[in-house]
Amino acid sequence: MVKIKLLTPSLSSDFNRVKKELDKYNIKISESKAQNENIDALIFILDGERDFRVILTMAAIVLYCNKTLAFTKTSYLGTTGIDNWNTVLNKLKQNESDIYRRAKVIVFIGDIDNQRKYENLMSTLGNNIKEDINGVYIFHDGDKIVIITYNGDLNDNRFSSHEIEEDIIKFLKGINEPRVNERISMIRNIVDAKDFYDKLNKNFRNFRLGSELFDNLDKLLIYLMIRHKEYCRKSFYRLDHILRLIGNS
Repeated sequence: MVKIKLLTPSLSSDFNRVKKELDKYNIKISESKAQNENIDALIFILDGERDFRVILTMAAIVLYCNKTLAFTKTSYLGTTGIDNWNTVLNKLKQNESDIYRRAKVIVFIGDIDNQRKYENLMSTLGNNIKEDINGVYIFHDGDKIVIITYNGDLNDNRFSSHEIEEDIIKFLKGINEPRVNERISMIRNIVDAKDFYDKLNKNFRNFRLGSELFDNLDKLLIYLMIRHKEYCRKSFYRLDHILRLIGNS
């Protein structure tokens, strides 16, 4: 069973909501409150709770081994943005040396909002940092594995909205669920990924699929990620790759 350590208290309500849904389908995760335990992966969420909910669901359905994942948001150390990952890493070493020492893998996940942010991110990646797969960068910091990645894959090289919503949309549009596909096809006048997601959220309130009734899109998404696990891994391929690396560490 995957154990989750929450280093940012504000993530607790999202953890409980995801756990409640996973329990319905007999998929177990647990919250660890043990002190001074080793951490298999310390994961920094640089943008939003939705990233956390998706990663948490992915971890529950991808990892089959006992791993402890610690989650925090970068506001925890006063710095945000995927292009500031190196500043956060340095603050972690200086201000939270005990947590840094106990973590085997350190992961930074965030959005790329615009071209400037992408260029800033690229400028932080030195010659010792390799691109392991598309958009996943890895290097060793002593005995630690450090991973940097970003969300979103609909716009290819147009970095106006590289966000987790893009990956969710790609997943929902690609699965073989006629009623879901039909509901998505009805959405018109889409501005960007966030606008598309907001409209999806409204369209899938109190949505029935077979015998299941879902009062919001978050619950439906968890159900569909479990039901279409292999396609889920393809849609969120960066997260899947990172979790495999953690599982093998």
